[in-house]
Amino acid sequence: MIRYHNPTVGLIIALISIVLNGVFVAAEFALVKVRAIQLRSRIRKGEQKAIAAQRVIERLDRYLSVTQLGITLTSLGLGWVGEPAITRTVERTVELISGHALSRSAYVGTVIAGFSFITFAHILFGELVPKLIAIQRSEQTALYVAIPLRFLHAIFFPILWILEKTSRIILKRMGMSPTGVSEGTLSEEEILGVLIANTVLTPDGKDKMELLERVLHFSSHTARHALVPRVDIAFLSIDEPGAKALEFFRTHQYSRFILTKGRSLDEAVGYMYAKDFLLHPEALNLSNLTTLRRDVLFVSETQSLVDILREMQRTHTPIAIVVDEYGGTSGLLTIEDLLEEIVGQIRDEFDEEPVLIHKIPNEENTWDVDGRISYEELRAIHWNHEWIESREQLGTVMLQRLGRLPRVGDQMVFPGATAEITGISRRRITRVRIRVQPASQVKE
Repeated sequence: MIRYHNPTVGLIIALISIVLNGVFVAAEFALVKVRAIQLRSRIRKGEQKAIAAQRVIERLDRYLSVTQLGITLTSLGLGWVGEPAITRTVERTVELISGHALSRSAYVGTVIAGFSFITFAHILFGELVPKLIAIQRSEQTALYVAIPLRFLHAIFFPILWILEKTSRIILKRMGMSPTGVSEGTLSEEEILGVLIANTVLTPDGKDKMELLERVLHFSSHTARHALVPRVDIAFLSIDEPGAKALEFFRTHQYSRFILTKGRSLDEAVGYMYAKDFLLHPEALNLSNLTTLRRDVLFVSETQSLVDILREMQRTHTPIAIVVDEYGGTSGLLTIEDLLEEIVGQIRDEFDEEPVLIHKIPNEENTWDVDGRISYEELRAIHWNHEWIESREQLGTVMLQRLGRLPRVGDQMVFPGATAEITGISRRRITRVRIRVQPASQVKE
């Protein structure tokens, strides 16, 4: 151990060691906590600190070696120089007060006191406080330390290269990522959890939470989840004369119609607006509807809603025909359907409000529901429906489980409820009676 006649230099070195140790500790925690996405706005502005911080984060394994080397060297220096300096300071103070040299037992006491003081200062100012600062101010800390770390990496490159290569070999032998950054990205569930935690306590937190959940799930949905089924599509042959078209419009009263080449939806060639026909000066004298045809978009059942929305925006086409794997038409999508996947059902003054859920009078826990009801809307009847792994409608799920065409009276048992088909239209389940079991009777 070093013996000091004048411990001033040792105390200065100890102070510098504690400060440097704190800087390296703060740098380590800040680099681990901060994410590249937090730096994007600064990088766009051309801030050199942000650019340097991004490069450091991209090679986290490399620069963690710098912080570890710094922490180790400063800790060793603090123990080698700082503890003797503190001990000598305590020793001289006691001698000055007592007026005589210390005994051997008193000297042991000064060593213990010096060691305790330097340990306390090291833990408090060299470890704990810097960690808390880095956790609360990770972005600012990362910006301040990025350039110095790159400079130190260049100076100590030979030593750091050996440490880096050795650590990679060990990690590979353990079956882990050699870069140590495989867990750096947030999953969809983690992002949703963070957003929910920040909105649930705000005004209208429930509505905001549901909207955020819909937005995040939107990218995982495909055309099949949101399409209007083929059987619900009103279409018109492009070869129909104007008089027949007017009669068709009066019957169906939609604002847009699919046009086909022939009598099958599998031969869809476009769509038309009813207003274009009604405003045409020679509408009733038209021999066909070719001049009123607009291009329609064709998409696959498995295509994501995000891709379809982008394609609609790019081509300025508000309607898409959804095609199955055999090339046949399985349904259609409008830009309104895509928007409803995010904000929920949108109804104008012409839409009929369907009765999705109807409580059966005089029957406890029994409900009559629409076959098109979604898994979210089933929450209204307090049915624990976590068994629905997909986001299909209830009628679709029941049809898949039946494995055949449905019949009125078909029953199905689900965890927490039994379901009975009470209505069918054109081989599609339209109404279902659900009897929900009380929570106390549901078997795990």
